[in-house]
Amino acid sequence: MSEKHPTNQVPDRSVLKELELSAELPCKIKPQNYSITKVSGSDAPVFLQGQLTGDCNSIEPEHSLLMAWCTPNGRVQNLIHVIRSGDLFFLLIPKEQMLGMVKKLKMFVLRSDVQIADLSTDHELFLTLNSNQSDTSFATIGRQDSRCWWIVPNGKAPEIWKGIAAQQVNEDVIEFHSIMNGIPYLTEKLTDTFLPQEIGLEELKGLSFSKGCYPGQEIIARVKYRGKVKRELVKISVVAAEEIPSAARLFGKSDTSVGLVLRSVTTGKGTHQLLAVLNCGIDQVVLPSMPDAVLEMAPMHI
Repeated sequence: MSEKHPTNQVPDRSVLKELELSAELPCKIKPQNYSITKVSGSDAPVFLQGQLTGDCNSIEPEHSLLMAWCTPNGRVQNLIHVIRSGDLFFLLIPKEQMLGMVKKLKMFVLRSDVQIADLSTDHELFLTLNSNQSDTSFATIGRQDSRCWWIVPNGKAPEIWKGIAAQQVNEDVIEFHSIMNGIPYLTEKLTDTFLPQEIGLEELKGLSFSKGCYPGQEIIARVKYRGKVKRELVKISVVAAEEIPSAARLFGKSDTSVGLVLRSVTTGKGTHQLLAVLNCGIDQVVLPSMPDAVLEMAPMHI
């Protein structure tokens, strides 16, 4: 790694300390980047089981898993948080991708008893970290590890939000927590780019090799059993004057592209944390647009 620091750039770790503290305490936020889609009907479990990478039958009630919907060539076209509530499933899809994904999903319903409905206009979405609190009397809960999603009718939202005993935080805390825990997020620019193994879905239990067929399953399984995963998730600490955007390209020693940034958060004056996908075996990366930036890589232990 280069020892050269940006000119006149003094790293400030104070914001990082606040983010680390906030990510450990009970906190709450109203995410603005997800839509809420309900999938119901007697065939809903079988339908989703045949479309998504994860085992929908293994989701316990009031829990969630991060799964992918893949193209036939095994690349992830959408990442979805799937929440199970009894016989109902709720899909949290990035807003910019929801209309396209739902339109394509409906093409596969055919004669199945499956209904797909957008709930975004009459429900609110909350997310809590490090909180055991839940209220299922009016909210649909989806818990995974230290995170818990809340889907709440608009009429009950103010009351339930006020009753959640946690500190309200901004999006940076969730972004920081996601990076530290290896939780990927794909913008439109990054769709159809990665195999699910390359973005950590197997470790997050959102990729099953025993549940049966789904789009891209043959290629995904072949890579696991006969090939080798060529890319991996990596955390990167950066000292740089400017923010690093999602989908920014990272280059190796030979000035060739070796990876892409998935998530980024500013942790202080001139300091940032990234979650990136890199070619396996890479030990040094640079940002060509920021030649003075200092990047330090760390393995991803999910």
